[in-house]
Amino acid sequence: MVSVKLSSRDIRRRFARYADVADRAIVKTMNEVVYLGKREFEQIMEEQFEGGVVPFTKMGIRYKKARAEDKSAFVYVAKNRQYIIDAMDGVDVRPKKSGQRNILEPKKGLKRTKKGLNIPNQYVQKRKLKTDRYFIGHPKGLPKTDENYGLWERLGRKGKRGGIARKQIKQRVNIGKSVSRRGKPVFNGRKMLYEFAITASGHRLMRNLEYYKTLQHIIKA
Repeated sequence: MVSVKLSSRDIRRRFARYADVADRAIVKTMNEVVYLGKREFEQIMEEQFEGGVVPFTKMGIRYKKARAEDKSAFVYVAKNRQYIIDAMDGVDVRPKKSGQRNILEPKKGLKRTKKGLNIPNQYVQKRKLKTDRYFIGHPKGLPKTDENYGLWERLGRKGKRGGIARKQIKQRVNIGKSVSRRGKPVFNGRKMLYEFAITASGHRLMRNLEYYKTLQHIIKA
């Protein structure tokens, strides 16, 4: 999913003082970054998925460590956790029940579950009972199209006399579309993890170069 690559040749050329310890520092740095990258990705999912993530999902994020003879390390998703990839790439969502014509499409800003990129269970059912704040249907003044049919929320504050002084509405879930939809990606995990790896590898590489250089001096002494 995201790999970490450091060039021994470039490091030796840029930091001639550390040339003799570059290989060991590179391997140590790469292994630190992928380990921390795994934990960072778990935290990203914790924030993006409704209700957080369960241990089974966390165990699906794995990493390969670098070795002296194989200077490559990367973070990847286990084959039996396809729903994590779907959350990053999007997936076709179809009605859950046979004979069900319409599907529920969460709008932007609504947290979704990890499997199928759907909305949380009972989300619409619970909110349609709160008639002072939510309603299902077509808003007044808008065309009665499939795009405008859904669960809407009234925004604003209540009036002083108990009435509703909300002048804006926002669609939370579309209910008018049928057959299937393309679930939008929940988060750009690859980009977020790549940016983390770039930041994390820089200062750790210099620290490890200095560590092995100091260790070398101690051993020689």
